[in-house]
Amino acid sequence: MVDSPFLKPKSTHDTIESSFLLLRIYVPNSLGATVSVTGENNQQKISVLIVDDEPDLRDIYAYKLEIEGYKVCTADGGHEAIEMLKKEDNGIDLVLTDLMMPKGNGIELAEFSLNLNVPILIASAYIDSFKGKIPEGAMILRKPFNLDELTICIQKAVKKNET
Repeated sequence: MVDSPFLKPKSTHDTIESSFLLLRIYVPNSLGATVSVTGENNQQKISVLIVDDEPDLRDIYAYKLEIEGYKVCTADGGHEAIEMLKKEDNGIDLVLTDLMMPKGNGIELAEFSLNLNVPILIASAYIDSFKGKIPEGAMILRKPFNLDELTICIQKAVKKNET
């Protein structure tokens, strides 16, 4: 489990108690959709490697994906992620990466990941700056995005790789 500075309610309404505080959290569900916080939508326990040089973003993505039932591991750059992918029994089903990172960029990581037949989802605000450099087969998610878009794109990437 990823340590997160965020409160982790188990439902759309939850109570957190301590000897000093009673805090009740209500999470609006503006779309009227069913909220899944137990990973019921992800029966296979898909493993996602999250690669970003911004620790807060890594934590937020990891937290959201763990709530949705994904197994998560993280790296702070492309070099570390490639080393993780090189391990024979890495168990990584998908890579989510930023493009611009000081410790190995997302293009190199995308090429390496796709050569291993591990789908990759590139999340960046600078997609246009890399036109023609992003490897064929990589999926793209333009920042900023909401976390529901992230999970939808991950589901699509995994399904695309299964066919």
